[in-house]
Parts: sequence; C-alpha cells; structure tokens
Amino acid sequence: MPSQVINASLTSTTTPLVNFLRKRQENERFAQLLEICATFTLIILFFVFAIRPTVLTISTLYSEIESKKKLKEELKVKINNVIIAQSNFADFQKRAYLIDTTLPQEAEYANAALQLIGILEKNNIPVKDLSFELNSALDPGLATKEKNLGAFQVSLQAQVDSTQLNTILEDMKKIRRLSYYGSVSISARTDKEANRNTINIGIVPQFYYINTPPITAGPKPTPNAK
Repeated sequence: MPSQVINASLTSTTTPLVNFLRKRQENERFAQLLEICATFTLIILFFVFAIRPTVLTISTLYSEIESKKKLKEELKVKINNVIIAQSNFADFQKRAYLIDTTLPQEAEYANAALQLIGILEKNNIPVKDLSFELNSALDPGLATKEKNLGAFQVSLQAQVDSTQLNTILEDMKKIRRLSYYGSVSISARTDKEANRNTINIGIVPQFYYINTPPITAGPKPTPNAK
C-alpha cells in the first residue's frame, strides 16, 4: 500500500511538469514554424519587390539589345543594298551615256558635224564645204527592220594630202555615233597651183537617231446634247 501511495504522489507531481515541457516543445516548434514561414514570406516579398523588377529589367534590356542587333544587321544589309544600287546606277548612267552618244534621242546635227570637222582639224585639214540633207531615206536594210530610226546625211568636202586619206578614214570609222558611209569620192585637183599630192575628197555619211513618233491627242469628246 505505501508503494502505491508513493507512485500516485509521483505521478501527480510529474504530470504537470511533463505537460509543461510538452507544451513548451510545441510552442518552440510553433515558433520555429512561424520563423520559417516568416523567412519564406520575406524571401517571396524580396523576390517580388526586389529581384523580380531586376529580372524584368534585365529581360527588357536583353530584348532591346537583341532587337538593336537585329536592326543593326537589317540596316547593314540595307546600306550594302544602297551602295550596290548606287554602283549599279552609276554603271547604268555610264552605259546610258554611251548608248545616248551612239544613238541619241534627237538628230543632233551639230554634234555629228563637229565630230567630222574635229577629225579634219586634228589632221590640220580645212573644211571646203559642209552641207546637210535632213530626213534622208534610211538604208534599205535598216528601213525594213527599224521603224523608229531617223536619219540625215552630211556632205563633207575637203582637200587633203593623199598620204592622210587612210588616217582620216580610220578616224571616221572610230566615231561613236552610229553612222553609215555610203559614198566616198576622190578626185584630183585641177588648179595649177595645187600640190601634186593634194586630192579632193567628198564623204557623205548617214547618221542615225531614234525618231520617236509624236504623241497625238485623241479626238475631242463631243459635248452632250441638252
């Protein structure tokens, strides 16, 4: 009986202590749990209000950098295309100039005459006579093929040294203007004071140009009867 009394008294004495310790442990665990939750909450808040804007800013800057790189490449391609286009245009202008000087859009009578006179002056030969035949008939071979070609003839007469004849004819062959030398006449001089080597030459080249037909206006509309 005494042992039972002692056990009962010990149980009644230790039970509150065990309960207290158990409750204290639960409180400590709850406090630790609150501390962990608070830590996670602070981490989340720090990410939302500090790291997230930084990440978004970095992402935006990266997108802008990539966009500018792409824009730079596009501009580089466009600049290269402009440079190529300028080069092609300059080359086209050179070729267009050559085409225009070879077959001009207009007759340009003075230009043709000056080219012939320039050849004679180059060889120190005065022009004796120069005349034009405007709107001359085309060479039959060209007339059937080219409908928009116009032509005129230049009749040139001069007195040259016979040794210069080949040089003059070769220079005339090098004229850039499209032309056809259908008639070249050579005759001896009859005047007594003439040099024995001097001869009369007559050259009648035909020069061509693009003969664009004029644009004709259509018939005027008749007013509506009232």
